[in-house]
Amino acid sequence: MDPNLIETWNRCRQALTHRLPPEDVESWLAPLRLSAFSPGRVAFTGVPNTFFLNHILRHHLTLLRQNLTQWFQPLGLVEPFRLELALGNGEEPAPADSIAAAPSRFDPPPGSARFTFQNFQATGDNHAAAALAQEAALFPGRYNPLMLVGDEGLGKTHLLMATAGLIRRNHPGAKIAVLSAEDFTNAVLEGIRSKRMEQLRQTFRNLDCLLMDGLEFLPVSVKAQEELTHTFDALHGKGRQLVLAGRQLPRSMRDLTEGLRSRLEMGVIAQLVPLDERGRTELVRNRAAEEGLKLPEEGLGLLARRIRGNPRQLEGVILKLVAFKSLYQKDFTLEFIQEQAAPYLESEESHGGLIPQDKVLEDVCDHFSISMKTLLGAGRTAHLSAIRRIAMYLLRHSSGLALKDIGQRFNHRTHSTVLHGLKLLEKDMAEDPGLKKLVMRLQAHLSQR
Repeated sequence: MDPNLIETWNRCRQALTHRLPPEDVESWLAPLRLSAFSPGRVAFTGVPNTFFLNHILRHHLTLLRQNLTQWFQPLGLVEPFRLELALGNGEEPAPADSIAAAPSRFDPPPGSARFTFQNFQATGDNHAAAALAQEAALFPGRYNPLMLVGDEGLGKTHLLMATAGLIRRNHPGAKIAVLSAEDFTNAVLEGIRSKRMEQLRQTFRNLDCLLMDGLEFLPVSVKAQEELTHTFDALHGKGRQLVLAGRQLPRSMRDLTEGLRSRLEMGVIAQLVPLDERGRTELVRNRAAEEGLKLPEEGLGLLARRIRGNPRQLEGVILKLVAFKSLYQKDFTLEFIQEQAAPYLESEESHGGLIPQDKVLEDVCDHFSISMKTLLGAGRTAHLSAIRRIAMYLLRHSSGLALKDIGQRFNHRTHSTVLHGLKLLEKDMAEDPGLKKLVMRLQAHLSQR
Protein backbone atom coordinates (compact mmCIF):
# COMPACT_ATOMS: atom_id res chain seq x y z
CA MET A 1 0.00 0.00 0.00
CA ASP A 2 1.31 3.45 -0.99
CA PRO A 3 2.48 5.25 2.20
CA ASN A 4 0.92 8.44 0.86
CA LEU A 5 -2.49 6.76 0.81
CA ILE A 6 -2.08 5.50 4.37
CA GLU A 7 -1.02 8.95 5.56
CA THR A 8 -4.05 10.49 3.81
CA TRP A 9 -6.35 8.04 5.58
CA ASN A 10 -4.74 8.89 8.92
CA ARG A 11 -5.37 12.59 8.30
CA CYS A 12 -8.92 11.91 7.14
CA ARG A 13 -9.61 9.92 10.30
CA GLN A 14 -8.13 12.66 12.48
CA ALA A 15 -10.33 15.22 10.73
CA LEU A 16 -13.37 13.18 11.71
CA THR A 17 -12.68 14.07 15.37
CA HIS A 18 -13.90 17.58 14.51
CA ARG A 19 -17.28 16.19 13.45
CA LEU A 20 -17.68 13.26 15.84
CA PRO A 21 -16.80 12.74 19.49
CA PRO A 22 -13.09 11.77 19.51
CA GLU A 23 -13.93 8.66 21.53
CA ASP A 24 -16.34 7.55 18.77
CA VAL A 25 -13.60 7.86 16.18
CA GLU A 26 -11.16 6.00 18.43
CA SER A 27 -13.64 3.24 19.26
CA TRP A 28 -15.36 2.62 15.93
CA LEU A 29 -13.17 3.99 13.11
CA ALA A 30 -9.58 3.68 14.37
CA PRO A 31 -9.50 -0.12 13.76
CA LEU A 32 -10.16 0.38 10.01
CA ARG A 33 -7.12 -0.31 7.82
CA LEU A 34 -7.01 0.97 4.25
CA SER A 35 -6.53 -2.07 2.02
CA ALA A 36 -7.30 -0.89 -1.53
CA PHE A 37 -7.81 2.35 -3.43
CA SER A 38 -8.82 3.21 -6.98
CA PRO A 39 -10.76 6.11 -8.54
CA GLY A 40 -14.04 4.28 -7.99
CA ARG A 41 -13.34 2.19 -4.89
CA VAL A 42 -12.08 2.58 -1.33
CA ALA A 43 -11.73 -0.61 0.72
CA PHE A 44 -10.97 -1.19 4.40
CA THR A 45 -10.28 -4.25 6.52
CA GLY A 46 -10.03 -4.58 10.29
CA VAL A 47 -13.72 -4.46 11.27
CA PRO A 48 -13.78 -6.68 14.40
CA ASN A 49 -17.29 -8.16 14.02
CA THR A 50 -20.72 -7.68 12.46
CA PHE A 51 -22.06 -5.74 15.44
CA PHE A 52 -19.18 -3.32 14.91
CA LEU A 53 -19.90 -3.18 11.17
CA ASN A 54 -23.60 -2.49 11.67
CA HIS A 55 -22.83 0.33 14.10
CA ILE A 56 -20.56 2.03 11.55
CA LEU A 57 -23.14 1.63 8.79
CA ARG A 58 -25.96 3.02 10.93
CA HIS A 59 -24.20 5.89 12.67
CA HIS A 60 -21.02 6.91 10.83
CA LEU A 61 -21.33 5.95 7.16
CA THR A 62 -22.44 9.35 5.83
CA LEU A 63 -19.68 11.31 7.55
CA LEU A 64 -17.11 8.67 6.61
CA ARG A 65 -18.02 8.94 2.92
CA GLN A 66 -18.02 12.75 3.05
CA ASN A 67 -14.55 12.88 4.60
CA LEU A 68 -13.16 10.27 2.23
CA THR A 69 -14.40 12.37 -0.69
CA GLN A 70 -12.78 15.50 0.74
CA TRP A 71 -9.39 13.92 1.43
CA PHE A 72 -9.05 11.45 -1.44
CA GLN A 73 -10.42 13.49 -4.37
CA PRO A 74 -7.01 15.18 -4.80
CA LEU A 75 -5.58 11.67 -5.18
CA GLY A 76 -8.05 10.74 -7.92
CA LEU A 77 -11.18 9.52 -6.11
CA VAL A 78 -14.29 10.02 -8.25
CA GLU A 79 -17.90 10.21 -7.06
CA PRO A 80 -19.84 7.99 -6.84
CA PHE A 81 -17.34 5.50 -5.44
CA ARG A 82 -17.76 2.09 -3.85
CA LEU A 83 -16.92 1.91 -0.14
CA GLU A 84 -16.12 -1.57 1.19
CA LEU A 85 -15.74 -2.59 4.84
CA ALA A 86 -14.49 -6.12 5.49
CA LEU A 87 -14.28 -8.10 8.72
CA GLY A 88 -10.90 -8.92 10.23
CA ASN A 89 -8.12 -9.29 7.67
CA GLY A 90 -10.45 -9.00 4.71
CA GLU A 91 -12.00 -12.44 4.69
CA GLU A 92 -15.73 -12.97 4.42
CA PRO A 93 -17.70 -12.81 7.71
CA ALA A 94 -17.13 -15.86 9.84
CA PRO A 95 -19.63 -18.68 9.07
CA ALA A 96 -22.05 -19.75 11.76
CA ASP A 97 -20.16 -22.99 12.41
CA SER A 98 -17.31 -20.94 13.88
CA ILE A 99 -19.48 -19.41 16.57
CA ALA A 100 -19.19 -22.27 19.03
CA ALA A 101 -15.41 -22.37 18.62
CA ALA A 102 -15.06 -18.57 18.74
CA PRO A 103 -17.76 -17.04 20.97
CA SER A 104 -15.81 -13.75 20.96
CA ARG A 105 -17.65 -12.97 17.73
CA PHE A 106 -20.45 -11.61 19.92
CA ASP A 107 -18.33 -10.15 22.70
CA PRO A 108 -18.83 -6.44 23.53
CA PRO A 109 -17.05 -4.52 20.74
CA PRO A 110 -13.72 -2.76 21.30
CA GLY A 111 -14.25 0.67 22.84
CA SER A 112 -17.47 -0.33 24.59
CA ALA A 113 -15.76 0.09 27.97
CA ARG A 114 -16.19 3.85 27.66
CA PHE A 115 -19.96 3.40 28.05
CA THR A 116 -20.61 3.38 31.80
CA PHE A 117 -23.50 4.15 34.10
CA GLN A 118 -21.46 6.99 35.57
CA ASN A 119 -21.18 8.89 32.28
CA PHE A 120 -24.71 8.15 31.07
CA GLN A 121 -26.55 11.46 30.83
CA ALA A 122 -29.62 10.35 32.77
CA THR A 123 -32.00 13.29 32.83
CA GLY A 124 -35.63 13.52 33.85
CA ASP A 125 -37.63 10.32 33.57
CA ASN A 126 -34.70 8.45 32.01
CA HIS A 127 -33.11 8.05 35.45
CA ALA A 128 -35.46 5.10 36.00
CA ALA A 129 -34.28 3.26 32.87
CA ALA A 130 -30.63 3.74 33.86
CA ALA A 131 -31.32 2.56 37.41
CA LEU A 132 -33.10 -0.57 36.18
CA ALA A 133 -30.26 -1.43 33.79
CA GLN A 134 -27.73 -1.01 36.60
CA GLU A 135 -29.78 -3.23 38.89
CA ALA A 136 -29.93 -5.88 36.16
CA ALA A 137 -26.13 -5.74 35.93
CA LEU A 138 -25.58 -5.90 39.70
CA PHE A 139 -28.19 -8.59 40.32
CA PRO A 140 -28.57 -10.64 37.10
CA GLY A 141 -31.94 -12.31 36.87
CA ARG A 142 -33.78 -9.90 39.17
CA TYR A 143 -35.45 -7.97 36.33
CA ASN A 144 -35.68 -10.57 33.61
CA PRO A 145 -36.08 -9.80 30.83
CA LEU A 146 -35.32 -6.10 30.90
CA MET A 147 -36.39 -4.27 27.77
CA LEU A 148 -35.21 -0.76 26.91
CA VAL A 149 -37.50 1.14 24.56
CA GLY A 150 -36.89 4.53 22.99
CA ASP A 151 -36.12 6.49 19.84
CA GLU A 152 -32.73 6.77 18.17
CA GLY A 153 -30.10 8.61 20.18
CA LEU A 154 -31.72 8.37 23.62
CA GLY A 155 -29.12 6.02 25.11
CA LYS A 156 -30.29 2.43 24.58
CA THR A 157 -26.96 1.22 23.20
CA HIS A 158 -25.08 3.11 25.92
CA LEU A 159 -27.07 1.32 28.63
CA LEU A 160 -26.61 -2.06 26.93
CA MET A 161 -22.84 -1.58 26.83
CA ALA A 162 -22.76 -0.27 30.41
CA THR A 163 -24.72 -3.32 31.57
CA ALA A 164 -22.37 -5.71 29.76
CA GLY A 165 -19.33 -3.92 31.14
CA LEU A 166 -20.51 -4.00 34.74
CA ILE A 167 -21.40 -7.69 34.56
CA ARG A 168 -18.00 -8.39 33.02
CA ARG A 169 -16.20 -6.54 35.82
CA ASN A 170 -18.16 -8.30 38.56
CA HIS A 171 -18.04 -11.70 36.86
CA PRO A 172 -14.84 -11.88 34.75
CA GLY A 173 -15.54 -15.40 33.53
CA ALA A 174 -19.13 -14.77 32.47
CA LYS A 175 -20.17 -15.73 28.94
CA ILE A 176 -21.75 -12.56 27.55
CA ALA A 177 -23.07 -11.90 24.05
CA VAL A 178 -23.77 -8.38 22.80
CA LEU A 179 -25.26 -8.21 19.33
CA SER A 180 -27.97 -6.69 17.22
CA ALA A 181 -31.17 -8.47 16.22
CA GLU A 182 -29.90 -8.29 12.65
CA ASP A 183 -26.71 -10.12 13.67
CA PHE A 184 -28.80 -12.79 15.40
CA THR A 185 -31.07 -13.16 12.39
CA ASN A 186 -28.12 -13.48 9.99
CA ALA A 187 -26.47 -16.04 12.26
CA VAL A 188 -29.67 -18.13 12.35
CA LEU A 189 -30.16 -17.99 8.57
CA GLU A 190 -26.51 -18.88 7.97
CA GLY A 191 -26.79 -21.70 10.53
CA ILE A 192 -29.76 -23.13 8.67
CA ARG A 193 -28.00 -22.83 5.32
CA SER A 194 -24.82 -24.51 6.57
CA LYS A 195 -26.70 -27.07 8.70
CA ARG A 196 -24.91 -25.92 11.87
CA MET A 197 -27.90 -24.86 13.93
CA GLU A 198 -27.11 -27.18 16.81
CA GLN A 199 -23.75 -25.51 17.41
CA LEU A 200 -25.37 -22.09 17.22
CA ARG A 201 -28.03 -23.13 19.72
CA GLN A 202 -25.43 -24.45 22.13
CA THR A 203 -23.58 -21.14 21.96
CA PHE A 204 -26.57 -18.93 22.73
CA ARG A 205 -28.39 -21.20 25.16
CA ASN A 206 -25.35 -21.55 27.41
CA LEU A 207 -24.72 -17.83 27.84
CA ASP A 208 -24.74 -16.12 31.22
CA CYS A 209 -26.12 -12.92 29.72
CA LEU A 210 -27.64 -12.02 26.36
CA LEU A 211 -27.88 -8.36 25.34
CA MET A 212 -29.58 -7.57 22.03
CA ASP A 213 -30.08 -4.21 20.30
CA GLY A 214 -32.31 -3.18 17.39
CA LEU A 215 -35.11 -5.57 18.26
CA GLU A 216 -37.42 -3.98 15.67
CA PHE A 217 -35.41 -5.81 12.98
CA LEU A 218 -36.38 -9.23 14.30
CA PRO A 219 -39.85 -9.56 12.68
CA VAL A 220 -38.28 -9.92 9.23
CA SER A 221 -37.60 -13.60 10.02
CA VAL A 222 -40.09 -15.92 11.69
CA LYS A 223 -37.34 -18.53 12.07
CA ALA A 224 -35.11 -16.08 13.95
CA GLN A 225 -38.05 -15.27 16.24
CA GLU A 226 -38.58 -18.96 16.94
CA GLU A 227 -34.92 -19.45 17.79
CA LEU A 228 -34.89 -16.40 20.06
CA THR A 229 -38.02 -17.70 21.80
CA HIS A 230 -36.32 -21.04 22.55
CA THR A 231 -33.12 -19.24 23.57
CA PHE A 232 -35.21 -17.00 25.84
CA ASP A 233 -36.78 -20.04 27.52
CA ALA A 234 -33.41 -21.73 28.02
CA LEU A 235 -31.75 -18.68 29.56
CA HIS A 236 -34.73 -17.46 31.57
CA GLY A 237 -35.25 -20.92 33.00
CA LYS A 238 -31.68 -20.87 34.35
CA GLY A 239 -32.03 -17.34 35.75
CA ARG A 240 -29.66 -15.93 33.14
CA GLN A 241 -30.09 -12.23 32.39
CA LEU A 242 -31.62 -10.98 29.13
CA VAL A 243 -31.52 -7.28 28.20
CA LEU A 244 -33.12 -6.26 24.93
CA ALA A 245 -33.51 -2.86 23.30
CA GLY A 246 -35.65 -1.48 20.51
CA ARG A 247 -37.52 1.53 19.27
CA GLN A 248 -41.00 0.12 19.84
CA LEU A 249 -42.94 -1.59 22.58
CA PRO A 250 -43.57 -5.30 21.91
CA ARG A 251 -47.28 -4.69 21.35
CA SER A 252 -46.43 -2.11 18.65
CA MET A 253 -44.08 -4.39 16.70
CA ARG A 254 -45.86 -5.75 13.68
CA ASP A 255 -45.38 -9.39 12.64
CA LEU A 256 -43.93 -10.34 16.02
CA THR A 257 -45.02 -13.84 17.01
CA GLU A 258 -47.35 -13.96 20.00
CA GLY A 259 -45.02 -16.35 21.79
CA LEU A 260 -42.11 -13.94 21.66
CA ARG A 261 -44.29 -10.90 22.31
CA SER A 262 -45.68 -12.42 25.51
CA ARG A 263 -42.18 -13.29 26.74
CA LEU A 264 -40.88 -9.78 26.12
CA GLU A 265 -43.83 -8.37 28.06
CA MET A 266 -43.38 -10.69 31.05
CA GLY A 267 -40.42 -8.72 32.38
CA VAL A 268 -39.73 -5.04 33.01
CA ILE A 269 -40.04 -2.50 30.20
CA ALA A 270 -38.07 0.72 30.75
CA GLN A 271 -38.89 3.54 28.38
CA LEU A 272 -36.39 6.21 27.38
CA VAL A 273 -38.38 9.30 26.48
CA PRO A 274 -37.31 12.33 24.44
CA LEU A 275 -35.79 15.00 26.61
CA ASP A 276 -37.87 18.09 27.31
CA GLU A 277 -36.25 21.51 27.30
CA ARG A 278 -35.17 21.21 30.92
CA GLY A 279 -33.61 17.82 30.24
CA ARG A 280 -31.78 19.12 27.18
CA THR A 281 -30.48 22.08 29.19
CA GLU A 282 -29.12 19.68 31.80
CA LEU A 283 -27.54 17.55 29.10
CA VAL A 284 -25.81 20.53 27.47
CA ARG A 285 -24.62 21.86 30.83
CA ASN A 286 -23.17 18.48 31.86
CA ARG A 287 -21.44 17.84 28.53
CA ALA A 288 -20.01 21.36 28.43
CA ALA A 289 -18.64 20.92 31.96
CA GLU A 290 -17.04 17.59 30.98
CA GLU A 291 -15.29 19.30 28.07
CA GLY A 292 -14.23 22.33 30.12
CA LEU A 293 -16.45 24.74 28.19
CA LYS A 294 -17.81 27.86 29.85
CA LEU A 295 -21.02 28.67 28.01
CA PRO A 296 -23.24 31.62 28.93
CA GLU A 297 -26.68 30.71 30.26
CA GLU A 298 -28.36 32.27 27.24
CA GLY A 299 -26.17 30.03 25.05
CA LEU A 300 -27.22 26.95 26.98
CA GLY A 301 -30.83 28.02 26.62
CA LEU A 302 -30.47 28.59 22.88
CA LEU A 303 -29.09 25.10 22.25
CA ALA A 304 -31.65 23.39 24.50
CA ARG A 305 -34.57 25.35 23.08
CA ARG A 306 -33.79 25.06 19.39
CA ILE A 307 -32.13 21.66 19.02
CA ARG A 308 -35.07 19.41 19.76
CA GLY A 309 -34.30 16.34 17.65
CA ASN A 310 -31.81 13.56 18.23
CA PRO A 311 -29.66 14.32 21.33
CA ARG A 312 -26.62 13.38 19.24
CA GLN A 313 -27.05 16.76 17.53
CA LEU A 314 -26.40 18.47 20.87
CA GLU A 315 -23.31 16.31 21.30
CA GLY A 316 -22.15 17.36 17.85
CA VAL A 317 -22.49 21.06 18.64
CA ILE A 318 -20.58 20.67 21.90
CA LEU A 319 -17.79 18.86 20.05
CA LYS A 320 -17.67 21.61 17.45
CA LEU A 321 -17.37 24.24 20.17
CA VAL A 322 -14.57 22.23 21.80
CA ALA A 323 -12.69 22.29 18.49
CA PHE A 324 -13.13 26.06 18.14
CA LYS A 325 -12.01 26.60 21.71
CA SER A 326 -8.70 24.92 20.96
CA LEU A 327 -8.31 27.00 17.79
CA TYR A 328 -9.33 30.45 19.05
CA GLN A 329 -8.82 30.30 22.82
CA LYS A 330 -11.58 32.78 23.55
CA ASP A 331 -14.85 32.98 25.47
CA PHE A 332 -18.04 32.13 23.66
CA THR A 333 -20.69 34.75 23.06
CA LEU A 334 -24.32 34.02 22.30
CA GLU A 335 -23.81 35.21 18.72
CA PHE A 336 -20.81 32.92 18.21
CA ILE A 337 -22.68 29.90 19.61
CA GLN A 338 -25.66 30.62 17.37
CA GLU A 339 -23.39 30.91 14.33
CA GLN A 340 -21.64 27.59 15.00
CA ALA A 341 -24.88 25.76 15.86
CA ALA A 342 -26.80 27.15 12.86
CA PRO A 343 -26.94 23.85 10.88
CA TYR A 344 -28.72 22.16 13.80
CA LEU A 345 -31.05 24.93 14.97
CA GLU A 346 -34.76 24.57 14.38
CA SER A 347 -36.90 27.67 13.93
CA GLU A 348 -38.42 29.27 16.99
CA GLU A 349 -41.86 27.67 17.17
CA SER A 350 -43.18 30.63 19.11
CA HIS A 351 -42.97 32.77 15.93
CA GLY A 352 -46.29 33.23 14.22
CA GLY A 353 -48.24 32.38 17.38
CA LEU A 354 -47.05 28.76 17.58
CA ILE A 355 -46.14 27.37 21.00
CA PRO A 356 -43.10 25.08 21.47
CA GLN A 357 -44.35 21.52 21.78
CA ASP A 358 -42.35 20.91 24.97
CA LYS A 359 -44.07 23.88 26.61
CA VAL A 360 -47.45 22.39 25.71
CA LEU A 361 -46.57 19.02 27.20
CA GLU A 362 -45.04 20.55 30.33
CA ASP A 363 -48.17 22.65 30.92
CA VAL A 364 -50.39 19.58 30.60
CA CYS A 365 -48.17 17.61 32.99
CA ASP A 366 -48.14 20.46 35.51
CA HIS A 367 -51.90 20.96 35.36
CA PHE A 368 -52.74 17.29 35.85
CA SER A 369 -49.79 16.55 38.19
CA ILE A 370 -48.36 13.70 36.11
CA SER A 371 -44.85 13.05 34.76
CA MET A 372 -43.81 13.43 31.14
CA LYS A 373 -43.05 9.70 31.06
CA THR A 374 -46.58 8.87 32.17
CA LEU A 375 -48.13 11.25 29.63
CA LEU A 376 -46.10 9.92 26.70
CA GLY A 377 -46.04 6.30 27.83
CA ALA A 378 -48.19 3.25 27.28
CA GLY A 379 -50.67 3.56 30.17
CA ARG A 380 -54.28 3.03 29.10
CA THR A 381 -56.48 4.08 32.01
CA ALA A 382 -59.54 6.12 31.07
CA HIS A 383 -58.29 9.13 33.04
CA LEU A 384 -54.85 9.06 31.43
CA SER A 385 -56.30 8.56 27.95
CA ALA A 386 -58.47 11.65 28.42
CA ILE A 387 -55.45 13.73 29.49
CA ARG A 388 -53.50 12.43 26.53
CA ARG A 389 -56.25 13.48 24.11
CA ILE A 390 -56.16 17.00 25.55
CA ALA A 391 -52.37 17.14 25.06
CA MET A 392 -52.76 15.95 21.47
CA TYR A 393 -55.41 18.60 20.84
CA LEU A 394 -53.16 21.36 22.19
CA LEU A 395 -50.18 20.13 20.15
CA ARG A 396 -52.34 20.21 17.06
CA HIS A 397 -53.92 23.62 17.63
CA SER A 398 -51.29 25.51 19.63
CA SER A 399 -48.07 24.06 18.17
CA GLY A 400 -49.30 23.28 14.66
CA LEU A 401 -47.86 19.78 14.86
CA ALA A 402 -48.81 17.29 12.14
CA LEU A 403 -50.82 14.23 13.17
CA LYS A 404 -47.92 11.92 12.29
CA ASP A 405 -45.51 13.96 14.44
CA ILE A 406 -47.96 13.97 17.34
CA GLY A 407 -48.15 10.19 17.13
CA GLN A 408 -44.37 9.95 17.25
CA ARG A 409 -44.26 11.96 20.49
CA PHE A 410 -46.83 9.60 22.03
CA ASN A 411 -44.99 6.30 21.84
CA HIS A 412 -45.20 5.87 18.05
CA ARG A 413 -48.98 5.99 17.84
CA THR A 414 -50.36 5.96 14.32
CA HIS A 415 -51.86 8.86 12.38
CA SER A 416 -55.29 7.22 12.56
CA THR A 417 -55.03 6.71 16.33
CA VAL A 418 -54.27 10.40 16.87
CA LEU A 419 -57.07 11.45 14.52
CA HIS A 420 -59.54 9.20 16.34
CA GLY A 421 -58.49 10.68 19.69
CA LEU A 422 -58.94 14.24 18.47
CA LYS A 423 -62.40 13.50 17.07
CA LEU A 424 -63.39 11.85 20.34
CA LEU A 425 -62.22 14.87 22.35
CA GLU A 426 -64.06 17.30 20.09
CA LYS A 427 -67.22 15.23 20.50
CA ASP A 428 -66.79 15.21 24.30
CA MET A 429 -66.17 18.97 24.33
CA ALA A 430 -69.39 19.54 22.39
CA GLU A 431 -71.32 17.53 25.00
CA ASP A 432 -69.46 18.71 28.13
CA PRO A 433 -69.17 22.52 28.56
CA GLY A 434 -66.90 22.03 31.58
CA LEU A 435 -64.38 20.01 29.55
CA LYS A 436 -64.47 22.57 26.75
CA LYS A 437 -63.84 25.39 29.23
CA LEU A 438 -60.85 23.48 30.68
CA VAL A 439 -59.26 22.92 27.28
CA MET A 440 -59.83 26.54 26.22
CA ARG A 441 -58.32 27.76 29.50
CA LEU A 442 -55.20 25.65 28.96
CA GLN A 443 -54.92 26.95 25.41
CA ALA A 444 -55.30 30.55 26.54
CA HIS A 445 -52.65 30.06 29.22
CA LEU A 446 -50.21 28.76 26.62
CA SER A 447 -50.79 31.73 24.33
CA GLN A 448 -49.92 34.12 27.16
CA ARG A 449 -46.49 32.58 27.80
